[in-house]
Amino acid sequence: MNALLTNGLIVAGPENPFEGVTPDPTAFGSGINSILVLLLGGVWGIVLVVIAIMTLIQLAKWGSARQDARSEDMTEAAAGFKRNLIVFGCTAGVGIIFGAILFIVNTAG
Repeated sequence: MNALLTNGLIVAGPENPFEGVTPDPTAFGSGINSILVLLLGGVWGIVLVVIAIMTLIQLAKWGSARQDARSEDMTEAAAGFKRNLIVFGCTAGVGIIFGAILFIVNTAG
């Protein structure tokens, strides 16, 4: 630890306790990585399917409301459809989003 004595105060230099530490799931065993990849992939796939179904339901509601000229329901269903499309896009790109965050954090540190 680097320390300076200034005006009777000891000022410690900033030290990063996480220096050289990287996330490593293999610390719990060599097989855990394949299990985690399989589990995360399965959950990710299920979430994509659920969001896709919700998006199709909103699209059907939008079409039905438009056919019956229910403007309030049509506006609500259109907003839900657009929101679900954004959520689907973000969910599909979650690997890229997390990778970009980790890249930025690793290059800044």
